[in-house]
Amino acid sequence: MAMLQCLPLALLLMAGLFATSEQKPEQKPERRSVSVFLTTEPAGDAWVAPDSKDRVDSSNDLSRVFARSGRLVKRAASAAEADLIIEITGRRETESGKTLVLSNSNGLAVAKRLHGRIVLATVHVGDMKFEFAGATRSRHWFDAAADLGKDIEQWANDNYDRIAQRRVER
Repeated sequence: MAMLQCLPLALLLMAGLFATSEQKPEQKPERRSVSVFLTTEPAGDAWVAPDSKDRVDSSNDLSRVFARSGRLVKRAASAAEADLIIEITGRRETESGKTLVLSNSNGLAVAKRLHGRIVLATVHVGDMKFEFAGATRSRHWFDAAADLGKDIEQWANDNYDRIAQRRVER
């Protein structure tokens, strides 16, 4: 008799176990890639800069970096389709150990210790601007572009939610 009284309780417990095992934990939506458009001249600027060839070379290097990484950042066909517009603003060589202060439109400044070859870029997100610099001690400009790409990808990853929100608002 006692066994029959416990049977409904046992059935309830078993039903609860099966119900909870079928429930899946809430998952965050999968991250889409962040689309970028690479440019070497400021928007609407008809002048050809003296270092245009260098900028184009570094833009092509950065494009190869993003293609190789195949992770978060993907190329957009146009600026209108892009989440971020990356403007290659220059490149230079410097003595080892120089510090460059990068400013941003949100009032923050970042100091980066640089060595050798440097590729400079401004990332535009709506009306916000963020400056980046990639540097290398090697003789190859591609390595400086690779450092720049790594920094931009890390920044895009850290700010993914804000970038995605701007995408929805467009």
